[in-house]
Amino acid sequence: MSSGTATPIARRRSVTGLELSDQDFAGPNATVHDNIGPVKTITNRMITAALLVVLAATAAHAHVTIRPREAKAGVTETYTMRVPTEGKVATTSVELEVPDGVTINSAPGASEQKKSGDRAISITWTVDIEPAQSQELTFVARNPTAGSEIAWKVHQRYADGTSSDWVEPAGSRRTGPVTKLIATQQSRRTRG
Repeated sequence: MSSGTATPIARRRSVTGLELSDQDFAGPNATVHDNIGPVKTITNRMITAALLVVLAATAAHAHVTIRPREAKAGVTETYTMRVPTEGKVATTSVELEVPDGVTINSAPGASEQKKSGDRAISITWTVDIEPAQSQELTFVARNPTAGSEIAWKVHQRYADGTSSDWVEPAGSRRTGPVTKLIATQQSRRTRG
């Protein structure tokens, strides 16, 4: 039989030592090109399985975001932090490290604020974010007058005692949220 001829599936083949019929690979009404169909079907299934594993791993490492992504330097801004629980264990608390130059005015619902002198250096919210859910937490802060961005650091803690630290620079596995600072007329005059 030529290699391009389609034949009904009825034979049994040995694939890596396992005795399987072509129907195990291609379905009851399919035809297979001799010596190509089962291998191609196995390859397609392996690729699909690999993609699902990669997508699941990516979803398990979804990160915390803070909006807006751009804000004016030196102004007071209301920020919204979105915290997803992508794994199988509920999130129980979220801690935000307050970057240098940022002044917290208020943090509704926060359960704790750590201070150094009069300045808040971290804010913690006690939450119950079930798997596959998310919650938005807000805070009001005065932005720094200098710099090009605010690099936020967030610690997400789970009911089983584990945590995710969203603190690394862009491009890393645990990237922390970043807000780009846009210079205002006043901040331009201060620098120039």
